[in-house]
Amino acid sequence: MRFKKMPFTFCFLAFCLLSFQISAQEKIALIVAIGDYPAGSGWMKINSQNDVPIIKSALLKQGFPEKNVAVLADEKATKKGILAAIKKELVDRASSGGVAYFHYSGHGQQVADNNNDEIDGYDEALVPFDSPMQYVAGIYEGKNLLRDEELGEAFNELRAKLGPTGNLLAVIDACHSGTGTRGMAPARGTDVIMASEEYKMTKRGAGANDQNGTESSGETTALAPLTAFFGAAPNQLNFETKDADGNRVGSLSYAFSKTFAKAEKNATYRGLFEQIKLEMSAFAPRQQPQAEGALDRQILGGKIVGKAAHFSIINWNDPNTVLIDAGWLQGINEGSKTGLYASETRDYKNAKPLAEGIVERSRPLQSVVFLEQEVAQKAAAEAWAYVLEKSYGNLSVTFKNEL
Repeated sequence: MRFKKMPFTFCFLAFCLLSFQISAQEKIALIVAIGDYPAGSGWMKINSQNDVPIIKSALLKQGFPEKNVAVLADEKATKKGILAAIKKELVDRASSGGVAYFHYSGHGQQVADNNNDEIDGYDEALVPFDSPMQYVAGIYEGKNLLRDEELGEAFNELRAKLGPTGNLLAVIDACHSGTGTRGMAPARGTDVIMASEEYKMTKRGAGANDQNGTESSGETTALAPLTAFFGAAPNQLNFETKDADGNRVGSLSYAFSKTFAKAEKNATYRGLFEQIKLEMSAFAPRQQPQAEGALDRQILGGKIVGKAAHFSIINWNDPNTVLIDAGWLQGINEGSKTGLYASETRDYKNAKPLAEGIVERSRPLQSVVFLEQEVAQKAAAEAWAYVLEKSYGNLSVTFKNEL
């Protein structure tokens, strides 16, 4: 008689397993968009509200339930409001093995370092709705700015909740330098530093603290991996652009929404970021987006795949000629055989190339490759290049016989 109960038991166990898998893959998101800063705050109004629908649409296409995508905008996005929303919408709702996404569209600002952990003497900070631009000694010295350390602490609490099998992706569409009065389009950020003149005088000439696009070395294994994309280098403007409907949007938000929405499940964050850079090069050529963290993982909680030893196409001259970002300093000499493969091709030895070619000219950091098969400009721009056969160039050795 016991075997008659087995189907029910089996179904119950299957249901539990399925429920566990679903909860382990739960996706939650928080979008913070501040554009209508208060009059008198000193901040230029920007179009952050237009970023919300394009980011939300991309998230929905990647399986984020609409009820799990929270939005915090303008007057609600004070410093306390942002930290409370991270706690309520992300930390409290996170589950082990889940995926969390944080998006910020707004201004950024540098502020005097308050714990001596920055090489250049300045913290990078997000500008909440209630943070004026100007430093006034004894009245306002930046207490409402959301410093990178404070955001990092909130993220670490979230990452601990997600656990080592979870994943956190953060996209920061702001910059911490520049002014909105320069250029053809509004820019997000300011060259006004939140510090006294005496402090700024002592920090002149200090080194910059750029994101370098590498995996963080001090990660704790108990925390979920973190990957972050930034709209520009710390010393660059972060310009707005126009979407297909003519609306002003953040350049990083627009590029991210386009690439993320169509990303395959086996895509990596490194491959995704390369697509973002390619998109931004068309409408924001004056800025260089930055990335850091767990780049060589498949997106949204995927496995580590390792860094591929590929090179990128930095210029397409014609269907048979491309320029790659490696030269004789990387061992790429004239006569080396190369292959162009579809983006994210890692096992290139067992894949069919888009084209093969020979290095015609090798420079220290770049090489001109003549392709045997024609390749369209878009396909070449997205391709990964590998060295198939190395040439040692025009090496010559002189022997002296003194018999």
